[in-house]
Amino acid sequence: MAKRITIAYIIIGCLWVFIGDFRLEEFAHKNNLTATQVFYFTVIKGLSFVLLSGLALFLYSNYSFKKLSKLEKQYRHLFEKNPNPMWVYDLKTLKFLAINKAALKTYAYADDEWLGMTILDIRPTTERQIVIENIKTLNDDIANNGVFTHKKKNGELFYVNIYSAPTIFGNQKARMVLALDVSEKALAQQEIIKLSLDLGNFKRRLNEILSSVNDVVWA
Repeated sequence: MAKRITIAYIIIGCLWVFIGDFRLEEFAHKNNLTATQVFYFTVIKGLSFVLLSGLALFLYSNYSFKKLSKLEKQYRHLFEKNPNPMWVYDLKTLKFLAINKAALKTYAYADDEWLGMTILDIRPTTERQIVIENIKTLNDDIANNGVFTHKKKNGELFYVNIYSAPTIFGNQKARMVLALDVSEKALAQQEIIKLSLDLGNFKRRLNEILSSVNDVVWA
């Protein structure tokens, strides 16, 4: 957008200068203007361009600021009122920069506690290095970071699917995160895996018993 505005400003400025000079020369010739009069008209022409372009830039800037403020309020509303935990963290220090009400409720930390913590503080120690390695792979795209184990203030563990996107927070490179609780799904998958292993062990044991019976019968 800034590039297009700059190009448009240059084009309009050039047209104003060339066309204005041509028209001014034609006007001066028809009305037999003196050099001093031509000079004054040239100054007026230049000042007119400055004033008009300044007014146009002011109106556009004011419009853009209002539009940006409106979008910012909408995004803040979506962040604050989202029923799922969301937060913003500093990519360099990993410290929390902002958290929404759902995160406060889910993890049970107070607002002032969050702002003194890093994203590693809500992970079990066994996963902290995995988190650090995962962050190193992030780029400027929205990412589905996968399923991780998170820890509440009381020590309770649960599973979340992490989605994140790059953002700028107070001139700092940051990451906005959405955490979806998938504990039921993850536990169900673990139960299926456990049942599959138990079934495999049962089949193996049954085959061993049948083999032993056959050995006794045919002995």
